[in-house]
Amino acid sequence: MLRFVFPRIMVGVALILLFQATATIALLGIERTPKPADAVFVFAGSPQRIAAGFDLYRKGLGEKLVISPAPVGTLERYVRSYGPIPWDAMVPEPKARTTFENAYWLASLARRHGWKRIVLVTSAYHAPRSRLLTWIMTRPSGVSVSVFTVTDGSPTVWAYVRSNWKILYNEMVKCWGSLGEALWYACRGTLPAENPKAVAWLQKLKAALLLEGVRVTH
Repeated sequence: MLRFVFPRIMVGVALILLFQATATIALLGIERTPKPADAVFVFAGSPQRIAAGFDLYRKGLGEKLVISPAPVGTLERYVRSYGPIPWDAMVPEPKARTTFENAYWLASLARRHGWKRIVLVTSAYHAPRSRLLTWIMTRPSGVSVSVFTVTDGSPTVWAYVRSNWKILYNEMVKCWGSLGEALWYACRGTLPAENPKAVAWLQKLKAALLLEGVRVTH
């Protein structure tokens, strides 16, 4: 029985991964100027993302600027480095620990402030996962999220894939972890007390699945 079931499971897994890879490439996109919004929301992770967020705010593409996560002290340093912009334009978000929690707090702050349009800033390799998670979290409230991607200067999506395929593979793996967080939240209605990145068995699983030696520089 098992010898008949196992090949079908493997075919199913292969098809799922093929679909995920295709969707990842399709959602990458290349950097473009978004429409004006109520807020520019940056998923912190690189200086390039932070600089892009400040630049979009100065161009008038958002009335508020959020860096997630960044406590007040970090925001003050960012304003000195990437500003100047009015301090009251900054909305602190110091709590996110994972990409899912970035999306959670984006949706939470949008509800709290009545934002209907948000420009999300992240790296191109990170955009597919970020798009999916923000769609999941903002869909009930009808918030429109457009994504501004920070790239490495690649002229086309395929050039970007060739240069960053290891990072994109790791992102595909991490996407399943993010969906696990989303499922936890859907079942429990709250975020876990323990940082998901600190869970021992998850650390071991990630170590087994992720490619080593991949440096994120953009």
